[in-house]
Amino acid sequence: MNLLADSDSTSGKRPQDGRSWRLLENGLLVFVRALSPSGPFRLLLARVSFCTHRECQCRDVSMTAIGFDVGTADPSCLGLASEQLGSMLDGPQAMNFALDLDLGLVEPDEFKGRAPLSSDWVEYVTAQVDGELLDELHNGWLHAKRFRRGKPNEIRWPVQDPAELVGWYALHPEDRRDCYLHEGRVFETEDLYCANPSCPCDEATLYFTEIADRDRAVPVGHLRVGLPNIQVLEWKPRGDQALLEQLWKTFQTRHRRAGERLMARKRHVIELARLRAEKQAPVVAPDRVGRNAPCPCGSGKKFKRCCAT
Repeated sequence: MNLLADSDSTSGKRPQDGRSWRLLENGLLVFVRALSPSGPFRLLLARVSFCTHRECQCRDVSMTAIGFDVGTADPSCLGLASEQLGSMLDGPQAMNFALDLDLGLVEPDEFKGRAPLSSDWVEYVTAQVDGELLDELHNGWLHAKRFRRGKPNEIRWPVQDPAELVGWYALHPEDRRDCYLHEGRVFETEDLYCANPSCPCDEATLYFTEIADRDRAVPVGHLRVGLPNIQVLEWKPRGDQALLEQLWKTFQTRHRRAGERLMARKRHVIELARLRAEKQAPVVAPDRVGRNAPCPCGSGKKFKRCCAT
């Protein structure tokens, strides 16, 4: 059985959607690197490993990888079976690295004499890691830790004025925090949305905060964007607008399809709000029909001689 076959891959072509990576169902992560516009290609096949201890606070994903030079961007051309691939990933040619789920940082792993990921691959993988990959890996991290996502009817809404925006993490605290390292400082972004199902607005508000230490966060400011074109409608910096603008550019680099991401989240919040409204709607008892009143079915008979029987 070829473990590298992937329904998303197309022989001879680079990965679709502008991505250079594929996360396969068998736990393999594949990076594709073109050595020239038409090939050949260099593939990095990485085995993904998650920590399974629930009490552990680690936010790294461990990777063991091997590289191949091939004539096509389709990893299935290698035709590797489970035993072959396992032997290669456990062998001396394998390289090791860790990926930070929050910041997206790639760190070569030399622990206990392991062969670290080469510097050229570190540079390439770092440039290719995006928010979509980090979110997918975070889902694997939740599964490995045996954490369960809340169902729509289990979500606890924050106590707030109906006119206020609701933050994504307020509804989904189990989701990955969107963090960035900029000039040695750590920043976090949260997206907020109008949750009024009758409001026609298609907007998102993004708040940027510097995480100064574990117990202190410093607001940088926020901006409001239209969806799905993510045109900035309003800037609200807390002093340094240049920093806010730079963080907005970093956000767009992290999320290559930022407009689609924010629009999907907006629709999700609205749907949750609709479900909440339906759940909270009062039950209205039907009007009671007297026995001698005309039957509501329209037969012309008295109720007691029609549907009441």
